[in-house]
Amino acid sequence: MSENIAKSPMSLPVLPTTKLQSIPEDSVTEGTPVAETEPVADVPTPPITGQQHLDGKIANLRETTGAIDTFEYDEEDEVGSTRQASRLVNKLLNDVTHVHNVAFKLSNDISQELAAAEFPDVEQLENFADRLEIVLECVVEVPNHVRSTLKSEVLSRLPGRELFGYKLDLESRLTRSHVLQRDIERRILTVQAKVEYEQDAPYDEYAALERRENRKKEANGDTAVEEQDPYDTDPDPLSAYY
Repeated sequence: MSENIAKSPMSLPVLPTTKLQSIPEDSVTEGTPVAETEPVADVPTPPITGQQHLDGKIANLRETTGAIDTFEYDEEDEVGSTRQASRLVNKLLNDVTHVHNVAFKLSNDISQELAAAEFPDVEQLENFADRLEIVLECVVEVPNHVRSTLKSEVLSRLPGRELFGYKLDLESRLTRSHVLQRDIERRILTVQAKVEYEQDAPYDEYAALERRENRKKEANGDTAVEEQDPYDTDPDPLSAYY
């Protein structure tokens, strides 16, 4: 029987053949057109100003001080509570350093901007002074946070050696705050002196231009005063500024 199976070929089923027919063009339906969407232009994010950066650092410092004020020592978890206290004090030290660094850079940038300004008027000078006043307010706030931490329960829960080191760091931050405060106050007094000078100076146009020209010569190291031509009977002092 095995020989019959080997000799007889297997019959394969015959598949019916289908003839492809062309589809009339009139019967073809077009798909629904997709509405074109215009690309949305990326709106550039405005850069963060120096004052906004400083405000953010002050906000972080306030948040850390709040966490220190609400700290509660857990007698059942002395190790965990001590670590948490150490982390809070260390974070406050970093926050204070960030405020100092940003405030110093911002006050220095404002002073450089004032120095680069060409003949600022009273309104512009007052604007520079106001900006420095805002920076000063942030710096003056820092010692309050440091003193609050020195009296807090967080610091009292630290081991002796760690407590001593943190106290030294906090006191050094107080010293730096006072130095930075005096520096910004000096900058403000300098701007206010310029405001008073401009307010007390003559208001006529020629005197103002002459005063600015003299300041320009002093800045360039040229203190020589140009003499007027005696034969020029009708000089036009504003001709150089037209």
